[in-house]
Amino acid sequence: MRALACGGTVRALAVRSTHVARTLADQHEASPLGAIALSRVGTSALLMGGMLKGHEQVGIEFKGDGPLGAVYAVANAAGDVRVSIDAPDVDLPRRADGRWPLSLAFGAGRVTVTRSLGLKEPYVGVVPMMAGEVAEDLAHYFLMSEQKPTAFGVSEVLGPDGIRVAGGFLIQGLPGAEEAVLEALEARITALPPLSQLYAEGMDPEGILARVFDELVVLERCPVQFRCHCERARFESVLVGLGVEELRSMAEERESTEITCHFCNTRYFFRSEELLALADNA
Repeated sequence: MRALACGGTVRALAVRSTHVARTLADQHEASPLGAIALSRVGTSALLMGGMLKGHEQVGIEFKGDGPLGAVYAVANAAGDVRVSIDAPDVDLPRRADGRWPLSLAFGAGRVTVTRSLGLKEPYVGVVPMMAGEVAEDLAHYFLMSEQKPTAFGVSEVLGPDGIRVAGGFLIQGLPGAEEAVLEALEARITALPPLSQLYAEGMDPEGILARVFDELVVLERCPVQFRCHCERARFESVLVGLGVEELRSMAEERESTEITCHFCNTRYFFRSEELLALADNA
């Protein structure tokens, strides 16, 4: 859900992403820690995609030196998201408070945000990873890279069978927002119960934002979904990009070449005669 508040000086987005988070965890055969990383980065991308329009899209990459490696999500204004992850099966013991150590799994690294806005070149912003908990790092990104005060929250509840519920919110001051108003909103956000608890109790995105704002102007509600844009023709182009000699060498070395999509794990097979045909047509 996208909305405006405080006389149009604050934008607010909230999403319930349970189905998306479950799909991502299943497709990547993720461990609990891997499922959390997929859920949080994917949910964050959906929220940031909600600030776009038309065919614009946003990419978010969390890349550290920890065992998780990199998690990369791409979302658009239509509510579609896809996520790749280096080590979905990462396994670390829980902390003493029962929380999963996502920051340790990421380690030290950087957060990269790429906005494709239909211009000649995409906008790219990079900041150091400060917390490794996703929401805090993206709030830091907005403040440092775009000078926009932003409250970010993403959370999930895990059960024995995986993710039970997932969701998040993004609240951002726009030009004209008064400092006193932003401070009052910050106090309300801080006083909220855990986001995962609210969603687990059945609250919807509008209910979440109603706990923060007295009045909301709802701009749009739309479904969100996992959607991968991979197709065989895209991978044919990738193969052609390797060059004629490399294609012919691959065709000679093996009867079939397999390419796996990093977002959805769909496998594409190219027989040697298909590689030769691509080389002839290149």
